[in-house]
Amino acid sequence: MLGVETAVRPPTLRALRRRVRKAVFFTGLTRHRRALTVPLPTHIQVEPTTRCNATCGSCSRGSLPTSELKNDLTPEALRRILDAFPGLKSIRLLGLGEPFLTPGFDTILQILKERDVKVWLISNGSFFDQQRRRDLVHDYVFDIGVSIDSADPAEFRELRPMGAVGLPEVLAGTRTLIEERDAGRSDALIGVNAAISHTNCEGLNAIGDLCIDLGVDYISVAAVENWLIEGDRGYESSASFVAESMRQARKIDRHVAALRRRLLLHGILLGYKTPRSRLGRCHWPFNSVHVSPNGTVTPCCIRTQAHTHGMFNMFTDGPFEAAWNGAGYQALRRAHLEGDESNVMCGSCPM
Repeated sequence: MLGVETAVRPPTLRALRRRVRKAVFFTGLTRHRRALTVPLPTHIQVEPTTRCNATCGSCSRGSLPTSELKNDLTPEALRRILDAFPGLKSIRLLGLGEPFLTPGFDTILQILKERDVKVWLISNGSFFDQQRRRDLVHDYVFDIGVSIDSADPAEFRELRPMGAVGLPEVLAGTRTLIEERDAGRSDALIGVNAAISHTNCEGLNAIGDLCIDLGVDYISVAAVENWLIEGDRGYESSASFVAESMRQARKIDRHVAALRRRLLLHGILLGYKTPRSRLGRCHWPFNSVHVSPNGTVTPCCIRTQAHTHGMFNMFTDGPFEAAWNGAGYQALRRAHLEGDESNVMCGSCPM
């Protein structure tokens, strides 16, 4: 029963190995050289689609122009992207859509497997009632996070008002996925991703109950942030909400710290993406990029709107390697090295 402390069940050796693998993998993602000219990324984020069957309050998809609401990554585009990164080791399939709505998603995953690229993705969990979708996870995915921002069905629906399915369905599908994994179908990392603000941080402990009950490997807690820049539609309201959440950052920190201690007893990892300024601390400008389905390169997992956040297009603007260390990217890196808050992309992040 939620709200009642679950008896501590030590994780199996297999689960411990999986979670150590997660910690090592994630640590590697943030390593970077702080310089104006840097090596090609070995990990990138690619947006497989902008289609979605849910409307989440923490997502900026609603600010996209209508023309960009159904952009899909094709196998041909993926191959072109991969060819630009000869040393690529891992890829996160994530953006402003639900990955499992990508047409031909099985083909995309097969291409990545053939290239020996680890696949990490985040899903809203609405398709795990389908065996063929769960099989894609088992056959191709290294790490999958399921978005759960509340353990209360009513609040879950408020946070995801146009979601295709509710919390009970998401939990049931995720439980089946984990049971299949634990029965030997795969060794995929399976976790929970929770977007937390001043409005739902009190429920973080209950989300922890779910994590323990499900037997996930980790929970990734991300404080809400403004995915938009000044001039984007919806920027002001998003910035206002994030500012209010940041005023209560210490309270959120306390909830996260308490949950981390509790989950450690169960061998469950907790990662925390804080709401504090990342200028001068962020690794993204130095070691990774976000790529939209049409080849537009944007700076990170927050600045993903191709129509306003694009640095260049890797399909039409010449070789990726030249632009990666070109004037635009060097200016972005210089802003971090010098703490330049006037930089439009990074100066106010995550506000």
